[in-house]
Amino acid sequence: ATPPTAAELPVPAFGAAIVVTPSARARPAPILVAAHGAGDSPEWQCEHWGAVARGRYFVLCPRGLSLGVGGGFYYAAHLALEKELVAALGAVRKSYGEMVRPEGGVYTGYSQGATMGALMVIEHGAEFPHLVLVEGGVSEWSLKRAKRYVETGGKSVALVCGGTGCMNRAKGAVK
Repeated sequence: ATPPTAAELPVPAFGAAIVVTPSARARPAPILVAAHGAGDSPEWQCEHWGAVARGRYFVLCPRGLSLGVGGGFYYAAHLALEKELVAALGAVRKSYGEMVRPEGGVYTGYSQGATMGALMVIEHGAEFPHLVLVEGGVSEWSLKRAKRYVETGGKSVALVCGGTGCMNRAKGAVK
């Protein structure tokens, strides 16, 4: 199978996002958002999650702000990530129209993308009923946030950790 290709997607008022389009047979397809960690890049997240999605999703990777010389990007705050995400979703829908399924999406965030995602995605459960927080967001995930996520349409949350510190915090969040 041919690996998915990523392309820049202009996002009004923000840096260009990266998008990996689904295979033609999978359209209309839901959106999988992959928000990177501080110092990371949307290109790497889209390469990784594009391979994981195997042509079943539009994979959308918001850019954030540049760290300057040396590269890498970050999100200034969870509300800034939310504004960029909303603008990027609008750009995907404008560019791909009927090929985008409005429901059944997934939000995944790594490190900073997970932490900031846990703070803002609870209001977007209908668009992103499935949430994957990798190496972050576990301390921000609370019973109150979980209840609000369900109220807005959220259905599942995966807390993914590679170390014991994160894992112990995730066990607390699961309770």
